[in-house]
Amino acid sequence: MNPIIESLKGRLIVSVQAYPGEPLRTPEHMAAMSRACELGGAAAIRCQGLSDIAAIKGRVEIPVIGLWKDGHEGVYITPTLRHARACIAAGADIVAIDATDRPRPDGKTLEDTVRPLKEEGILLMADCMTIEDIRRAVELGFDLVSTTLSHNKPAIETTLDEGPDLPLLRQATSEFPNLPIICEGHVHSPPPRAAPPSTPVPGPWWWALPSRTPQASPAGSRPRLRSRPTCRPGIYSLRARFRFAPQNTFQEYTPGFKAILTIENAPPHVRWGILLRRLMMP
Repeated sequence: MNPIIESLKGRLIVSVQAYPGEPLRTPEHMAAMSRACELGGAAAIRCQGLSDIAAIKGRVEIPVIGLWKDGHEGVYITPTLRHARACIAAGADIVAIDATDRPRPDGKTLEDTVRPLKEEGILLMADCMTIEDIRRAVELGFDLVSTTLSHNKPAIETTLDEGPDLPLLRQATSEFPNLPIICEGHVHSPPPRAAPPSTPVPGPWWWALPSRTPQASPAGSRPRLRSRPTCRPGIYSLRARFRFAPQNTFQEYTPGFKAILTIENAPPHVRWGILLRRLMMP
């Protein structure tokens, strides 16, 4: 078995791709993300587009699985021999190709596309949809297969809730126990546990007093504002507490914010607003 293929056994391949319109869709961002994945222990990077392949190959030492997505319908993952050779020229160690039997844009068959590449010694990854696709890929000499297309729709239209196609994986590993098979798509971690309620914690830049429930003043009395600075060496905070009749709002701010505190639903002559300003460090 090829050493590159052997290095992937039992390890994680990270797909680093961004769609048009997304903030990180630049070769520089994809290369940086790929380097971060490598440092995190990824065995290989799967990426698309010639510029991304070239940029990522220049930043990582692990194998790069390259592909060229041309469109979003039909056969669009490295659909022709021209696309595959371009990926190799950009620096891909392995080329991923749509291995279904659907019509290809250039009118050629999958065999016509794969044969010249195998003669040149190119490592090929078959993106499959069904067990028939996997069987065909084995016959054509693909080096490894994956379940990329098992959901029969573009990845951008699928959700993580659908999960990986485990039945297809079980059938493929049963029929081809010695074939490198990649479980691709919809592989994710369980939902994180709910975070505990956030509570103010004294930090190096601010200090918050414990919250207090506002108490109502006697009817007819004016609202009272009490500000009390809490000192810490070189660090200050201002806490405002409103005391008012039943209908009031109470908000607390920490330094670094400029905000207006207002008393809602109060008579016009007692509407208050106060501007809290940062108390600068000496």
